[in-house]
Amino acid sequence: MHGDGSLPPESDRLLTDLAPWMAANGEAIHGTRPWKIYGEGPTTAVAGAFAEKTSYTAQDIRFTTKGETLYAITLGMPRGQTAITSLAQPNPHERRRVRAVRLLGRPGAIAFRQTGQALVIDLPATLPTRHASAFAIDFA
Repeated sequence: MHGDGSLPPESDRLLTDLAPWMAANGEAIHGTRPWKIYGEGPTTAVAGAFAEKTSYTAQDIRFTTKGETLYAITLGMPRGQTAITSLAQPNPHERRRVRAVRLLGRPGAIAFRQTGQALVIDLPATLPTRHASAFAIDFA
């Protein structure tokens, strides 16, 4: 906050973007539970109160689950492809093969392949929201 109680411009823009993001991706947040692992990615956050100046990338992914669906949320804006190494086939976290992947906020399934290195998701040219994306992953 600034001395006059107003938010800095970047915070104001983030709050403006939050409502459409939640409308598109709320399924990956509301009523979910933690998965077997919290996530993956190269960025290490600094511990401590109000130490949230970390710049996450699209390779930083967090997982939630609801019913039989796994949600993978990128903490940065992905481009081209997203690779989720925790879902390589085989892996110790999930023995079932991936059957379908949806990009929340966009109708229909999207192209993917599950390799020995990662679950690789092909992204559309235009994403439904800014800043981060959420994927619904179903298993066979």
